[in-house]
Amino acid sequence: MRTRNPTFDRSKLTAVFAILLTISGTSACGDSEDSAGDGETGSTESTGLQPMSTSGSDGGTLGPTASSSSGTSEGSSIGNTVSWSTGTSDDGSTGSGSADGAGSDGTGTGAADAPEESGGTGEQESDASSEATGFDDDGSSDAAETDALAPRVFESTPVHGAVGVYPAEYYWDPAPMRGVRERVFVRVTFDTEMDTEEATVVVTDADGVEEARVIEGTWDETGHTLTAIIVPLNDDPQFPLSDETTYHVDLSELQSEDGRPVDPEDPTHPESRLSFTTGVRNGLLNHACIHIQHGPFADAVASSDPMWGANADLGHTHYTITLPEAIEGEPHVGHTTMYTQYLDDPSEPVRYVIYLRAPLVQFETMPFGYTTGPFAPALVEEAPPACHVVDSVLTDPETGERTAGPPIAGITHQVVLTLLPNEIYSIRWTSLENVVHAIVEWDTGSF
Repeated sequence: MRTRNPTFDRSKLTAVFAILLTISGTSACGDSEDSAGDGETGSTESTGLQPMSTSGSDGGTLGPTASSSSGTSEGSSIGNTVSWSTGTSDDGSTGSGSADGAGSDGTGTGAADAPEESGGTGEQESDASSEATGFDDDGSSDAAETDALAPRVFESTPVHGAVGVYPAEYYWDPAPMRGVRERVFVRVTFDTEMDTEEATVVVTDADGVEEARVIEGTWDETGHTLTAIIVPLNDDPQFPLSDETTYHVDLSELQSEDGRPVDPEDPTHPESRLSFTTGVRNGLLNHACIHIQHGPFADAVASSDPMWGANADLGHTHYTITLPEAIEGEPHVGHTTMYTQYLDDPSEPVRYVIYLRAPLVQFETMPFGYTTGPFAPALVEEAPPACHVVDSVLTDPETGERTAGPPIAGITHQVVLTLLPNEIYSIRWTSLENVVHAIVEWDTGSF
C-alpha cells in the first residue's frame, strides 16, 4: 500500500487554484467591458459598425451627426450620451466618439468628452464660428456666393409701392425758350457697384394708356445710385405724371459691374421694376413756387402791437417779414394786417393760402379792431414736395440775363385760411427766426 505525500498534494492543489483564479479574472474583465457598452457607446472597432449618421446626396456621411442617446437610471453615474460620426475622411477611415452629459457624481454637470478622432465638440464650434462670421474653415469667405447673387435695390425714391407720390415737381430751366417746367425724380440705390455704361429705364402706366417713356438716367460717382428724371411726354408743357395713377419703372436693362443682371424673379421684391402711385397735383402750390425765384418781392416790418402791423396781403407776392426782437431763448412775435377780397359774392368766405419757406411756431388770425382777442390759431402743415428746394436766380447787372444759382429753401410749409371777404384781419406770426419768408396766394380756383 503506497503512502500519500501530503506536501505534493497541497502544492498541486495550490497550482490548480491559481489557474482557476486567472481564468475567472479574465472572464470577469470581459463581462465588465461588455456591460459597459450597454451604458455607454461601445467601440466601433470591436463590432465593425458605424454609429447612425445622415447620408448626403452622394452617399457619403454628413457629420458630425447625433446618432444615439441613452437615458440615466437612478443612481447611475452615466447621463445622456450622444455618439458622433464625423463622416468619411479622404483615406476612407471614419472617426467616432461620445459626448457624456453627466459628471462622475451622477449630477449631469460633467464636461463633454470629445471624440479623439473627430475633434468632438471642437468641430461643432468651428462650424458655428464659420456660420457666424461668414468665413469657412480654410479662411475663405462667402463673398463668392454673394457675388453670384443678382443686384438688389437697397433704397429708392419713391419707395416701392408708395401711394400719394407728388406727380409734378416745379423747377426753372434757364435754357433759352424753356422757363418754368415740371418733373419727377426717381432714384434707385443698389447694394453693389453697377455697370455705369447702361442707365436706361422705361416708365409705363399700369393701365397702358400712356406712351412708354425711355429715359437715360445718370449714375453717381460710386456707381450705386441711378437718378432718372421723368419729364412730360414729347417735352410738351403738360404734367410729367397723371394724378392718381400707378406707374412702373422698368430697371431690367441694368446690371452689375461684373455683368450680373437685375433679377426679375425675386419673390420678395420685384427688383427689376419699381412701382408707385401718384397723388394729386396742387396747381396753386406749383404756381407759388414761381414766386420763390421770381417774385415779385416785398418787405414788411411786423409790429408788436396788433393795431399797427404793416400790410402783407397782396396775392402772388413773396414777402420778407421782419419780426420784433425777442428775449434770448424766446420766440419772435409780430403782427401784420391782411385785407380780404372777394370775387362775385361778398357774403361768401374766401380762401387764402400762406406758403412758407420755414415752419412757424404758430400762426394766428383775429378780425382787426378786436384788440383783446382772442386770436384764432391756424394749422401750420407740411406742404407737398412741389419745390422744397429750388435754385436761386442770379441776374447779370449788365445784360439782365438770369441764370440758376445755388439751391435755396423753397416752400416747405403752408397755412390754409378761410376768411370773410371785405374784412381786415390781424395776423400774428410766432417764429424762432426774426425773419419770415411767406408767399400770399388768394385761391380763386383758377390753378
